Amino acid sequence: IGAALIEEAHKHAAELNFETVLVLGHKHYYPRFGYRRAEDFGIVFPFEVQPEFCMVKELTPGAASRAAGQVKYPSTFFEY
Repeated sequence: IGAALIEEAHKHAAELNFETVLVLGHKHYYPRFGYRRAEDFGIVFPFEVQPEFCMVKELTPGAASRAAGQVKYPSTFFEY
């Protein structure tokens, strides 16, 4: 079920013209869906986390290389 949901999310994101998808997730689970380490593309997360858990999937070939920089979360994400 999880794999089907991820694939459907990728399909929907592509239909909305998103070029990349980012996840903060398990380093052994997401690579099977095409996710790679975000830091390999110069993409960093705005908090301390081991880089192998920060991943990106290109929905458009070459898009991750154009997305270099820091991920921006809404301020509500940081509220406790």
